[in-house]
Amino acid sequence: MSFFPVFALECTACDVVTELRFNDWPAYRFDSDSGELTTTVQLNPMIVEGPNVLRVLMRKKSTPPVPQRRLVVSIFRMLSPDELQPLVYFRHRPELHPLADDGFTEVFRQEITFAKSFGRWKWEDAKPYLDTDRDAVVAAVREAHTAVARGDMNAFVDLASLKVEEMARAQGKSPSEQAELQRNLLGVFFGLEGIVVEPFDAESLELESWCQGRLVSVRGPGGKRPIRAICDGQRLELEAVLTRVGDSFRIAR
Repeated sequence: MSFFPVFALECTACDVVTELRFNDWPAYRFDSDSGELTTTVQLNPMIVEGPNVLRVLMRKKSTPPVPQRRLVVSIFRMLSPDELQPLVYFRHRPELHPLADDGFTEVFRQEITFAKSFGRWKWEDAKPYLDTDRDAVVAAVREAHTAVARGDMNAFVDLASLKVEEMARAQGKSPSEQAELQRNLLGVFFGLEGIVVEPFDAESLELESWCQGRLVSVRGPGGKRPIRAICDGQRLELEAVLTRVGDSFRIAR
């Protein structure tokens, strides 16, 4: 049986402030004093046909460095569940990659060319987001929040149909399989008793555009996801990344 290609970004970080951008998308951010952490992020949904660019940005910490401080970044392709093909490797060395006193410094950049990707994404052809589009973006997120607050999983999946279709392509699934997976994940949570969905606070939402303005991420205060629910200590947090399709904004990631 053939193995569907999976491309992943892996980051091992300790006592650093870093942001990893893939095609101008913030694929991963790290700023923690809780010790070393290794995180893997799948890149399939952000790969485009042709050149793709990984950028590693770092910022100085205000605290003295600890001996364990380090940053290692790699991209690999999974050829099988047990076989990885390395594509990119970077290890930060302070003596070779000094950081500016203020703001982020780009310490590494690597271009990776894919002759074939998972198809063209809607956001690649979208008109860039403008500040005057804020109300339209917030309205789209509000509609998704309302569906979750009603416990209407079908309505939420319908509102996220673009994301469902594109994530299906990125995972080697059919849109119906991906939609059913989304419903099942939500169904487990909404089957619990006593679920409480946090109120929608439009004024507190923070919008940030990426990929030359073609994708817009929506966050609550402190970077929280805009759709959040809790039940018996368990949390459901749904992200909202939108793109313009025609005259409206739709959930894309």
